[in-house]
Amino acid sequence: MFTNDFKETQIGFLPKSWEVVTLGVLADYINGYAFKPQQWETEGRPIIRIQNLTGSSDTVNYFSGELDNRYFIASGDLLISWSASLDAYIWQGEEAWLNQHIFKVDNINDKCDKKFLYFALKQIIESIRGKTRGSTMKHITRKEFIATPVMLPPLPEQLAIAHVLSTVRQAIDATEQVIAAARELKRSLMMHLFTYGPVPVDQADQVKLKETEIGEVPEGWKITSFGDIAVLKNGINFSKSQKGNEGYLTIDVLNMYSDGIDVRMDKLYRVNIDLKEDYLLTQGDILFVRSSFKQEGVGWPALFTDYTEPVTYCGFLIRARLTSDKANPEYLLNYFRLPVVRRLLVSKSGKVAITNINQGNLRAMPIPCPPISIQSNIADTISTIDNKLMVETQRKTALEALFNSLLHQLMTGKVRVQTEI
Repeated sequence: MFTNDFKETQIGFLPKSWEVVTLGVLADYINGYAFKPQQWETEGRPIIRIQNLTGSSDTVNYFSGELDNRYFIASGDLLISWSASLDAYIWQGEEAWLNQHIFKVDNINDKCDKKFLYFALKQIIESIRGKTRGSTMKHITRKEFIATPVMLPPLPEQLAIAHVLSTVRQAIDATEQVIAAARELKRSLMMHLFTYGPVPVDQADQVKLKETEIGEVPEGWKITSFGDIAVLKNGINFSKSQKGNEGYLTIDVLNMYSDGIDVRMDKLYRVNIDLKEDYLLTQGDILFVRSSFKQEGVGWPALFTDYTEPVTYCGFLIRARLTSDKANPEYLLNYFRLPVVRRLLVSKSGKVAITNINQGNLRAMPIPCPPISIQSNIADTISTIDNKLMVETQRKTALEALFNSLLHQLMTGKVRVQTEI
């Protein structure tokens, strides 16, 4: 049985049976090899760089030569990036070489479980980040790192804590795989639907196609310009002093990006300004990002459905309001998210400090217009996957919240786990 007896330590109140030690006591931390760019190759063992751990880049460099075994990494090794984005990772890839600015955790103390140490590092990582220095590249010195205090429960309790946290982490990873598979399915399905229409894959070869500016589409589909079925209007401009807690709710660029097709209605701000009614959004309006610092962001569309009070939109957005009852807004929204359509629209944009599209660019965009029943069928099919993505994303968010709560509670002893007797 556990008692509620705690003791005060340098890192807070902890159970009396727990120790506080420094990271240097628990393991050795081996810095990676200082590869020079001219040593990067296209074959051999991959080189683990910080961007390969964070996922910020898909680029992988290789090295075919030989190095001291201290730089060798195998799946399951515990790694710590001690500069740039300081964090702890468990390597899950193939055999590799370790680049500089990353520690390999080696010779772990017999009193410490490797998985527990990984989760303990996750718990104290913010305090470690607080010790970083440097302007061009934030980093922590080895001396400061190994002097960092960390909690150390008895080994059986470490194993139990690591088991609980690993179970939740595995559920998060499994959910991420489901989300990735659903996104890939959506991408493939959208390409099929906008090329062949809503026909089974095994019947696609029976559909007669015609070549258009945005690729092949069924022969029976009419091609029109977006300006023939929609009227466009730029959003409102306002001063900083007009933005605050009073006035009209206003959609900004940051509300435009999500997996779903709808505008995100969280974190809206208000603008205290006199508005003509034509600047208020109505259900079915499509908004486009007019200006973006990143080229891939410009032209991104989202759909306004409805809200409990009047809503307007900022000047960095363009509103498209459909004028034809033969056009389905959900169908058009998904069409404008097709990679080939995005590339065509971005290619027409202007680039100064930021990338811009204008109403003329949008009006001229070619639109395949099958019968409204087919448009609705396509929109409903894609919506089914969007709903699956939303459910799985919400599940992931809930699991991550559970993990973070358990990480804090278990690593401070506020919640204890039963160990084997």
